[in-house]
Amino acid sequence: DSSVTGVQTCALPILLSNSSLMFINTQYGDTAEEVRKFEKRYGISIFRDPEIDALADLEGLSAQLSALDLLVSVSNTTAHLAAATGVPTWLHVPDGNKRLWYWLDAGGYSPWYRGVVISRSPLGPALGALGMGLDHASRRGVKD
Repeated sequence: DSSVTGVQTCALPILLSNSSLMFINTQYGDTAEEVRKFEKRYGISIFRDPEIDALADLEGLSAQLSALDLLVSVSNTTAHLAAATGVPTWLHVPDGNKRLWYWLDAGGYSPWYRGVVISRSPLGPALGALGMGLDHASRRGVKD
């Protein structure tokens, strides 16, 4: 299942088991089969608005993103659009040659977008930490 390639699957249940979270697929392209497998594997539902073509309808995607409490993403157009419109964004960037220059070499912030928190840890532990933080915030009733 390529949807979890490189992710320590033990970290995913922490994130996915939080019943106060709703998962929304904002990925562009045909991801239906991959999402179906992921939903089945982890017993969750991932919403995809069939009216939004995330590749061709950036205005619709922007409206959808603006309704989110948090976008969890890797560096892509969706992450930039969310961050540019003020949506709090948790962004995972890889180390080394795969990291794009504009995410800089170190630090947990972006000079371009105030609402972006950059994770530079290995993805599995980073998702686990994100899951614990969201769980803690939801128990306290904190939105962000």
